[in-house]
Amino acid sequence: MNRREKMQFNMITASKNKLRENESKWNHIPLFVEKVGALETKANLISGDIKKQWKANTKIFDVKDELKHDLALMADSMNDVAEVRANIVGDIDLAHQMRESKSDLLRLPDTIFTQHTETIKMELVSNKEFYTETLKIPAETLDAFYKKNEEWKAYTAKINSDRGNSREATQAIKRNINEVLDILNNDIDNLMKIFRHTDPDFYNGYIAARTIIDN
Repeated sequence: MNRREKMQFNMITASKNKLRENESKWNHIPLFVEKVGALETKANLISGDIKKQWKANTKIFDVKDELKHDLALMADSMNDVAEVRANIVGDIDLAHQMRESKSDLLRLPDTIFTQHTETIKMELVSNKEFYTETLKIPAETLDAFYKKNEEWKAYTAKINSDRGNSREATQAIKRNINEVLDILNNDIDNLMKIFRHTDPDFYNGYIAARTIIDN
């Protein structure tokens, strides 16, 4: 939600509140009731989409960074044992692949980081007997790495889903604000002329609420 949209939404909320405060003055006019109802429905949709945007851009990324840090630490250790096996069996490509340190891993983009941790997992699973029997790596250590890797994949998938929801919410906010402005400009502003002389306080209060304030 950009600055202009925030100002527009504040104006919409102020206009809606002013109308509701004076409901008894227009609720006997069916067309007025219809248009205010439409305005409120769209305003509620905007509020819901604002919440979706907020959810997608809060603490989730702090948690993700902590999870990535923990997995990188474990992956660094697993890299070392995988490199040991690679050197024993003469697998030069694997040895080169497993040289990344924790700091190297943390610098990787999330997608590449995930690909690397999956490569480590596949190596450990494929050669589990060698690691547990020959190198005496506890099975619990391998299982802990697998579990943390799955947590990471699930969380990054959630982030991607939330990002998608945020993009959808952004588009919906823009669309619904435009539709509310259309209701205000073409319908309610016109209906409010009924009160310009018969109830100037109500009319002028509404016009003031309709002013977009840049704050």
